[in-house]
Amino acid sequence: MTRLAFALPLLAAVAACSADDRPFERSPRAADRLASALEGYAPSETKKCIPDTRFPDIEAIDEKAILFKQGRTIWLQTPDFGCARIGSPGYALVTESRTGQMCAGDTAKILDTATGMIAGTCAFGEFTKYEKAD
Repeated sequence: MTRLAFALPLLAAVAACSADDRPFERSPRAADRLASALEGYAPSETKKCIPDTRFPDIEAIDEKAILFKQGRTIWLQTPDFGCARIGSPGYALVTESRTGQMCAGDTAKILDTATGMIAGTCAFGEFTKYEKAD
């Protein structure tokens, strides 16, 4: 009985890890939202760091696509391991910078806006710059 009690949590942990190994599949709705948001924009460069300015518009498409919008520029952030809950209503992305930049490898917090509690964290990947096509 003791061995079974120990084995069940271990099996659950292994199952959770193997579920995370699946390739990410964007939902058709999220794919449409991303395509619509980037319509008329063209990718121009990829950077490890971008200035941590106040972005007037941040849009979470899903756990693998966060848009930082400013004027004629959109920075697409694709967190390395996803950013669970960020595309769901009631959650907000909280970034903090001591260097004046957001960089690949930096972590952001996911805030539950109803409770004010931290619901998780995610690590940023590289940023892809999209500029408005003329």
